Amino acid sequence: MLIAFELSGEHSTLPGSEVLACLESECADFSVVLRLDGCLMIEIRKDACRVADILTKKLSMTHYITEVFGIGGANEEDVLDTVEKSGFEIKGTYSIRVKKIREYSTIDTGLMEKRIGG
Repeated sequence: MLIAFELSGEHSTLPGSEVLACLESECADFSVVLRLDGCLMIEIRKDACRVADILTKKLSMTHYITEVFGIGGANEEDVLDTVEKSGFEIKGTYSIRVKKIREYSTIDTGLMEKRIGG
């Protein structure tokens, strides 16, 4: 399972180090997929739901923990293409939230929410 950790901006390295230390303390079978300013993406190979549940109780410098269904490019069309290819099926009522990590993207998040959810 691919999981993204939205890290606090309190320090440049401590939040990511906290995530990795907690994963190691749980003997999680994981690898780092992507490390960005404010975001750490991890592949957890075994017992991912159990490990993620434990981490929600332990991490103090992580704002959100999110399951990742696909990684897209930096523009709106790339994101829409990634959503279409993800194979994610929505059942019932849902809401879409698009969030930028830091100020690096020029994507209009409100427009993207409408295009994906509409």
